Amino acid sequence: MRTASHIAFIGAGTLALATFVVTAIGGGVRLRTDGSVLPLGVVAMAATALCLGVLVWVGTYLGARSAAFNQRTGRLAKWIAVVYGVGGVLLSLPLKTHAVMFDMPAGSDGTGHVELWRPWFLPLAGPVLIVVAALLTTRALAAALGKEAGRDA
Repeated sequence: MRTASHIAFIGAGTLALATFVVTAIGGGVRLRTDGSVLPLGVVAMAATALCLGVLVWVGTYLGARSAAFNQRTGRLAKWIAVVYGVGGVLLSLPLKTHAVMFDMPAGSDGTGHVELWRPWFLPLAGPVLIVVAALLTTRALAAALGKEAGRDA
């Protein structure tokens, strides 16, 4: 059986490493074409990958900690690494977007209800959602792999 911190380290490390490697390869390709010294995007993505890795570690640790002891196996660590590795690669691929402009009505002079909670809610919602998603992913994989191991025994 694996400890919760071991499973969390494997998952978060894989996610951060996959995100950074794919971004660094993309930055290296751009570096050869642009001739610049160090693209700022690679440095920013390294910091983002590190922060994302920390948040995923917290969620994975909490999910593995709440799993039954017999569900925390090496098989769970391998599946977490595969899922987070694929997720890290997909998150770091460049996206082609198109700007769309909307005609918006002018804002009102008074402060509304939304303006009071938006400044503190939106910056906290992203990290909390990342932690909860990692927690739920870990719990779902632990339950699925635990049931499979239970049938074999």
